[in-house]
Amino acid sequence: MVVVLQTSRRCDLAYFVCWTIRPYTSRHSHAVTMCDVSVLMRLYCHPIEDAVRTVTDVATQDQPRSVVVTPNLHHLLLLQESQSFVDSYSAALLILPDGWPVCLLRRVAVGQRCARVTGADFVSCFARLTDRPVTVAIVGGAPSAAKMAAERMRAENPYIEVVLVDPASPGSMSDSAFRDDLQNRVELVNPNIIFLGLGAPKQEVFAHQYLTGPAAGTGVVLCVGAAIDFYAQVKRRAPRHIQILRLEWLYRALSEPRRLGRRYMSAALFLPSAVSATLRLRADLRGTTHPT
Repeated sequence: MVVVLQTSRRCDLAYFVCWTIRPYTSRHSHAVTMCDVSVLMRLYCHPIEDAVRTVTDVATQDQPRSVVVTPNLHHLLLLQESQSFVDSYSAALLILPDGWPVCLLRRVAVGQRCARVTGADFVSCFARLTDRPVTVAIVGGAPSAAKMAAERMRAENPYIEVVLVDPASPGSMSDSAFRDDLQNRVELVNPNIIFLGLGAPKQEVFAHQYLTGPAAGTGVVLCVGAAIDFYAQVKRRAPRHIQILRLEWLYRALSEPRRLGRRYMSAALFLPSAVSATLRLRADLRGTTHPT
């Protein structure tokens, strides 16, 4: 058993290393596009407590349902590949900076510090701070994560009523009939807050195409990725000191190399060109010429 476990770990590490040294195509030399620039300029640069209050205020008013997105560097790459993803970002109510490189690019562009507001931190802060009755739907995550997150949220805060729970597995979400059914169930209960953990770009595109628009209800959809898993404690988030060192991405990549290794390495290779393009953006904003 020990030998098998050690071999499995070696295979996972080898897989991650292979993606590390794998020759990359021109995709990874892409510069920041105009859509990426818009994302940087629209980042919500306020404390997480303010973000929770803002979202809760909007969610409990009789307004058309809106979407909140939480970009990281990988999202900036995806914005160059999917028009549906671009559309979801363009229509977003708030853009919360999930990844520290996104905060860095914002600071490079306009000289403004921007603290991270991760999806994982937002869910925890929401459960702790909400002080008014709200209804919540939790959709996505690992097979048991949504149910466990709902149980924890109910236990932590009596103001929160979880009215819909669905794991929405990747196989299910690939079925248009299931997506239509999920949309109908959401509209039937019309929750104030919908936590959507389907992964990017699926969650943002589904939220924009299925959960907003003239036929949709009220409230706010938050696209939070793995935050449901972390809050449900079915996956372990990086220790605090690793987060402080800005190595949470490496911790996650090594924890799930087959699923996340390629994603994080491609994003890491994209960062230098993103910084370079953002420097040119800063020069343009200041009315000066940036040397090539």
